[in-house]
Formats: sequence, structure tokens, C-alpha cells
Amino acid sequence: MTPQQQIALGHLGRLTETGRRGGDPSDQCAYDVGGSENGIQLFQMGATDADMRHFTLLPEWHYITLRECPVSDAGLRHLASQQGLRFLDIGETEVTTLHSLRGCVHIRQLWCDRLERMTDRKAAALSGFSELWFLDLAYTDTGDITAERLAALTGLRKLSLLGTKISNEGLRAIGTLPNLEMLSLYRTAVTDEGLAHLHELPKLRLLVVGETSITKKGRAALRRACPDLKIEDYSGIY
Repeated sequence: MTPQQQIALGHLGRLTETGRRGGDPSDQCAYDVGGSENGIQLFQMGATDADMRHFTLLPEWHYITLRECPVSDAGLRHLASQQGLRFLDIGETEVTTLHSLRGCVHIRQLWCDRLERMTDRKAAALSGFSELWFLDLAYTDTGDITAERLAALTGLRKLSLLGTKISNEGLRAIGTLPNLEMLSLYRTAVTDEGLAHLHELPKLRLLVVGETSITKKGRAALRRACPDLKIEDYSGIY
């Protein structure tokens, strides 16, 4: 590791909860050149766009949590070189677009919940994340266009569309995902008509439909098609 990399790693380590107390941050910030499990936990740690610059010198992260940090699109751009990134939590940050992550094609788990200004256009990079199996888009400004892009991600197993703009038409695309196991449609505009598009999902085991217009009749029809399916008004998909 170069001296510049050591300085960058030291700065990031001091941002962690343990590091801020003056302790050894290695349990929350672990990074080795050539390592396979490099990760950092910065949940609610106040990391800023200026702090994000230090990631540029350390391009081998695999797990990064930035939840509830005041990081914007300008800061997220410093993760563009993280081509081995597998896990990223940017939920409840100030990020509005995934464009700078389009080269991070090995992402498998992605939290984007409550990125309320992220639209279908700004979420276009999702179509390139072919290894993605978990995606949380809750309370983003995404809808049917994003759903159509997700249809190409055949490994997707867990998907939260809670509070998004998805409609019955978008569910036509979601209904083609062969490995989908858990789906949240809580607080969306879908109806029984859209639910019919999910009848051919062979692995679906949990569906969340609270605060929608889906009726008992629609639920019963889906249960007949998918007898092992659990339909809940509210539940996490984690």
C-alpha cells in the first residue's frame, strides 16, 4: 500500500464509529490490497462529499455502507472506480442518480431507498448490474420504465418497490423475473389486474401489498396460481 493510500485509509477509518472514539476501526473499516472482503461501515457517520474523495485512492472495496450520510452525486462519483464492489447502501443519502456507478457491474446488493429525487432516467445504470440479487428502491421516483429495465436482471431474488410509481403495466415486466422470491408493492397504485402478471413466478414466496387497491379476490386468484406464496399487508423483504 502506498503512503497516499495509507493516509486515505486512515482518514476513512477515523470516520467510523470506533474511529471517532479513538479506537481501532478495523472491525468497521477493513481494507487490504488484493483482499477479497474489504468493507467499511459509515452508517450515520456524517461522511461528506469531501470525505468520499479518499475512496478514489482505494479502488478495491467490496462492501460500502453510507446510509444516512450527507453524500450527494458529487461524492458518489468517487466510487466510479470500485469495479469489484458487491454491496452498497446509499439509502437516505442525498444521491439522485446512479450514473457514476455504471462501471460497478458486480454489485449484488443495492439499497437506494428514500432517494426521493431518483427518477427512471437517473436509475438507468441498474440495467447493467447483471449480478444483482437484492434491490431496494422504496420511495424513489421510479416507475414502469425502471421495471422494464429490471426484467433483464434474471438473478434478482428480493425487490422492494414500496412507495414507487410502478403501475399494472410495470408488473408485466416484473412478472418475467424467474428467480424472484420476495416482492414489496406496499403503497403503490397496482390493482388486481397487475397482480395477474405475477401468476407465473415459480419461486415467489412473499408478496407485500398493503395500502394498495388489491382486493381479496385478486389475492385469492394469485394464491391459487402460487399455492406456496405468503401475501402480507406489511413485511420487510430482508
